[in-house]
Amino acid sequence: MNNLEQKIIVRCKHCGWRIFDKVTMTTGVIELKCPNCHRVVEVDLSLRRDNVKYRLVRVK
Repeated sequence: MNNLEQKIIVRCKHCGWRIFDKVTMTTGVIELKCPNCHRVVEVDLSLRRDNVKYRLVRVK
């Protein structure tokens, strides 16, 4: 992981289960099925705070 990359953890909006780790600077909207509550969750991969519940940024 170089200095400009961020690691963002995406959690399920319904149960809080960790469903996705975003490492690259990808944008767009995807749908994932939560393995815990079995609901389909729409995830916006942009860096806006209202759709990403937990952020973890590593800078080396």
